[in-house]
Amino acid sequence: MYQKTVGFIQAIKMGFNRFLSISGRSSRSEFWWWYLFIVIISYLVTIPALSPLFSDPTAFATAANPTELYAKMFAALGTGSSLALFLLWIFEILAMVPITCRRLHDTGRGAGWFFISFVPFIGGIWLFILLLLPSEPQTNRFGEIPNLAESGW
Repeated sequence: MYQKTVGFIQAIKMGFNRFLSISGRSSRSEFWWWYLFIVIISYLVTIPALSPLFSDPTAFATAANPTELYAKMFAALGTGSSLALFLLWIFEILAMVPITCRRLHDTGRGAGWFFISFVPFIGGIWLFILLLLPSEPQTNRFGEIPNLAESGW
């Protein structure tokens, strides 16, 4: 018995099937393919939403202070782009927090370890290292080994 890796499409399906669930475990391949999918979606939404900022780069050079600069930037973005970026931000949180908790479960740690990311400077690096760790090779308190296959080759 061994833990098989999942592909990009399968990881996306698994991610949507357990979108808001923090129970259970998620393998490294499932987590990192899902993360790549979220990054791609983010770029596909962010680039068009921010394009009004780059249409007239000299418009921002005339700002007298940071407050005026921010006012010009938000005016250039408009309501549609601001709403799109806000909804993207909500989607990213809803998509990444549960699978991060499941990934921590797969390494034998509780979901509370997610909060280590809020520690300034080192917390994000620490969480990144925890997400890179291999799966526990046996059933743990969070469930069965994910993506278990019967035989090797």
